[in-house]
Amino acid sequence: AAIGEVNTRFGVTGQELETLSGQFIKFAAINNQDVSSSVDNVSKVIAAFGLEAKDAGTMLDALNTVGQQTGVDVGSLAQLMSANAASFREMGMSAEEAASFLGAVDMAGLDASQMVVGLRTAMKSAAADGTTLDAVIAQFTETMNSNASESDKLAAAYELFGSRAGASIYNAVKNGTLDLATFTSSLGDFEGSVSATFEGTLDPMDQFTTIMNQLKTIGAELVVSMGPALTNVLGTVASVVKTLADAWGKLSPEAQSFIVKIGLLAAAAGPVLSIGGKAIGGIQKISGGI
Repeated sequence: AAIGEVNTRFGVTGQELETLSGQFIKFAAINNQDVSSSVDNVSKVIAAFGLEAKDAGTMLDALNTVGQQTGVDVGSLAQLMSANAASFREMGMSAEEAASFLGAVDMAGLDASQMVVGLRTAMKSAAADGTTLDAVIAQFTETMNSNASESDKLAAAYELFGSRAGASIYNAVKNGTLDLATFTSSLGDFEGSVSATFEGTLDPMDQFTTIMNQLKTIGAELVVSMGPALTNVLGTVASVVKTLADAWGKLSPEAQSFIVKIGLLAAAAGPVLSIGGKAIGGIQKISGGI
């Protein structure tokens, strides 16, 4: 399902389609999200910020990083990003910067929509003064860190961010729950986040599931073309595998470990292994030789 949805939404094919689909599956598993919803949310973010399909993987990394750092629900985060994309773009913020900012806002317990209004007010103030948003925020941060009275600091917040957001931003900065200087991040801070986080949390069964998902992707056309013949083969294999599983469960841990090592050795050695100066081929003969 993920393959088809990613293809439809992002128009990618081949290896790019396989890689991006895998990223979405990992992203959804890490963040307890539905794959279909994740594809839908991220495609809307990509469109809203004027990005391209090739940016989707990086966007997943950014969302995952912010979600891991702040605890914000990544589905809600993506929806807020696309809903307020026009304002963020008007303020010169990239999609990654918007993700970081909204994550920080959520962690500070502030209302995201209110904060966006506050930033837009600050941007208008900066434009009127012939300066930038970064510059006026830096100036406000300096005021908050100065020896000015609390009433003066609150007045500065109202003046810069307006009546709707001024008090909330003042309190958050004063309490240390919001650092306005850290709402921007570079693309490199996020790269590879989904894969690194996913692989770091895998147990053996998770790894097996991942491999099986990859096999589903690779073998989908094979299954369709082979049809009934493959079904008959798999039916036979299933009974054999059950017998093997029962036998495996009766072995001691030591015996299981030995068998695994023999299998790894055979796989690494290829079809031929030299034992005692004699070339031996085939797993059965290799095992016997050992």
